[in-house]
Amino acid sequence: MKKKSELILRNILFKKRPVDLKINSEIEEWLIKIGSSELILPALYFNILTKQIKHYFSDEFINYLKYIFNENYKRNKILKSEIKQIESILADLDIIFIKGSFLIVNDYVKAEERMIGDIDFLFK
Repeated sequence: MKKKSELILRNILFKKRPVDLKINSEIEEWLIKIGSSELILPALYFNILTKQIKHYFSDEFINYLKYIFNENYKRNKILKSEIKQIESILADLDIIFIKGSFLIVNDYVKAEERMIGDIDFLFK
């Protein structure tokens, strides 16, 4: 089951348009477990929506991912604001934001798609 679940996860995240996904509750539970531990639930939901494959999954699964996605978006908006404040307070220092902080502030990824646990930066 693990191999099949891993293949499904790779297909959702990396294939342009996965087809004939055989999803059951056991696979959904595995996706939530792995998605939570790897902080990719928002990206998983984003890919399911953009690839229009929502119909393969249960409503309960989709609603849970949607909830996580929306909560993550709210949290990242707050973090983005806090990053701007830090940038302003430390304006006299040579500072660079790194990792997820950099990606969010510079709009390299959508704020709702990336999970961020903290604000990382370097300064001289």
